[in-house]
Amino acid sequence: MTIHGRRREGASNERRATYAVGFGRPPREHQFKKGEPSRNPRGRPKGSGKSSPSAKDILMEPVTIVMNGRKQRLPFPHAWLQSIKQGALNFEPKASQILFQICKQLGIFDPKEVDRIIHVTMNLPKPHPPSKIGADDED
Repeated sequence: MTIHGRRREGASNERRATYAVGFGRPPREHQFKKGEPSRNPRGRPKGSGKSSPSAKDILMEPVTIVMNGRKQRLPFPHAWLQSIKQGALNFEPKASQILFQICKQLGIFDPKEVDRIIHVTMNLPKPHPPSKIGADDED
């Protein structure tokens, strides 16, 4: 608090008198003094602070699922793949699509990856003969 380069008299007294005590501003008599030893000489131990878990830790937490009538605890990605596989086996279109994309990404459908040829035979129902409805109209 200077006026034209001069220090006003009593400025330090004004500052002391107007010091606001509150959150983060303790009274002057309770603040650290110069040369005073630390009240926590060893400090906080390394690794004692709470660190937030990584995304990998969160995703790898085990979850409980029922497989073949038995409860099993598996990491989340394993349980998710099991549920997608089960959904595809139950002909759920979204699960089949996701499983197909995963297999495609992993190169499972690559001819180089397949070590043997698998033949699949499907027995489809015979088509119905054309209906006779409206056959009289053609005459």
